[in-house]
Amino acid sequence: MTQGSKKKRADVRRVRKGKIQGKGRRRNLAIGIGIQNFPEGLAVSLPLKAFGFSLWKSFWYGQLSGMVEPIFGILGALAVSMARPLLPYALSFAAGAMIYVVVDDIIPEASSG
Repeated sequence: MTQGSKKKRADVRRVRKGKIQGKGRRRNLAIGIGIQNFPEGLAVSLPLKAFGFSLWKSFWYGQLSGMVEPIFGILGALAVSMARPLLPYALSFAAGAMIYVVVDDIIPEASSG
């Protein structure tokens, strides 16, 4: 067996191992995002229960608020894939907006005491 073929086989093994690890990480990320929706649903349903909604109705409103996230997450991913050429400009605008908020609001409020 030549040195080149050994290296090629090792590279193929590394690529396969990387793909397997990537699949596991994607699954864990999806599970984590799904679990994170439960406290958000509680944050919606508990105040509704306190305002006099029935337990069943407040539960379903909390569930509906959590259902919006995956639906619009998919729509957002599709929109980003279609508008890929505009993405650098949109992200630059968002970064500028965040810097403006920090400079205009947060820094003066923090320095005032």
